[in-house]
Amino acid sequence: MHSLYTRINTGILVFIALTGVVLVTMLATRAYGGPLDPPAAPAPTMKTLQQVEPRTPISQPASFPIYISAPGSYYFTGNITGLPAQHGIVITASNVTIDLNGFVLTGGGGFWGIVAQSVSPQGLIIRNGTIKDWSIGVRADAFYQSTYEDLNVSNNTHGLWIGSGSNVRQVVAWNNNGNGLTIYQVPGAWGSIVEDSNFSRNAGLGIEVGANNVSMHGNVVHSNGSIAGIRVQPDNAFGEIIGNSIIGNVGVGVFLGANSTGNVVAGNTLAANTTGALTDGGTGNHVGEFVGGASLLGGNQYSNIVY
Repeated sequence: MHSLYTRINTGILVFIALTGVVLVTMLATRAYGGPLDPPAAPAPTMKTLQQVEPRTPISQPASFPIYISAPGSYYFTGNITGLPAQHGIVITASNVTIDLNGFVLTGGGGFWGIVAQSVSPQGLIIRNGTIKDWSIGVRADAFYQSTYEDLNVSNNTHGLWIGSGSNVRQVVAWNNNGNGLTIYQVPGAWGSIVEDSNFSRNAGLGIEVGANNVSMHGNVVHSNGSIAGIRVQPDNAFGEIIGNSIIGNVGVGVFLGANSTGNVVAGNTLAANTTGALTDGGTGNHVGEFVGGASLLGGNQYSNIVY
C-alpha cells in the first residue's frame, strides 16, 4: 500500500510540474511585446486648397474689365459692381464655367456684363446669379455648345445674346429695354433648347430666334412690348414652339417670318396679344389647330393650340 501511495504522489507531483511549465510558457508568450522601436510617423492626409476648391475665385477688382483667358471653373466670392464705360467680365478662352454663386454682377453705367469672344468659341457655362444694369447682360452670340441656367438677367438694355447650339434653362430675363433673349446662328451649330424660363415685361421681344433648330418648351412669355412674344426671323427653320404660355404681348403671340419653314407651333396657350395669336409668313410650317372658338386675329383671344 505504501508503494501505491508513493506512486500516486509521484504522479501528482509530475502533473503539477508539467502544468506549471505549460502555464509559464503561455504567460511568456502572451507577455511578448514585439519590437521596441516606435512606428514611423503617419503620412500627411491634408488636401491642398486647390483640391478642396478646384476653382478660381472672382472678387471685386480695383479696375475693369475682369479678364478670363484660360479654360477652367471660376466662382464669385461676393457681389461685383462695374465701372462706367467698362465691360464687367471679358472671356477670351473656350470651356469656361462661371458660377455667380448666388451673387450679383451689377453694371456701373458700363457696357456688357459678361462678354465672350474667343478663337475657339465653345463650352461656355454661366449659372446661378443675377446680372443687371448693363448695356447687354450677357453677350456670347458667337459661342455654341454653351449653357445658361439659373440666372436673373434684368434691367439691362438687352438681356442675353447667345449663339446657337446652346441651352437656356430656368432663366428670368425680365424688364430689359430690348429683347429678353436673342439667339444667333453660329455656322454648323444646331439644336438649341430654351425651357422652363420666363421672358416678361421686356420692351422688345420676349424671344427672338435668328437660328435654326431652336426648341422652346414650357416658357412664360408675357407682356413684352414689340412685334411679338416670340419671333422666328425670316429663313429660319425646324424649330419648336410647344407648351409655352404666351400672353399679353404687343403684336402677335408668335410671329413666323418670311421663308421660315418646318417650324412646329403646338400646345401653347395664347391670350390678349394685341394683334392676334399668330402670324405665319413662311411656308411649310406646322401650326396646330386653334380650339375654343378663338380667331388668329383680334386682341382678346384665348387659344390653346393643339397638334
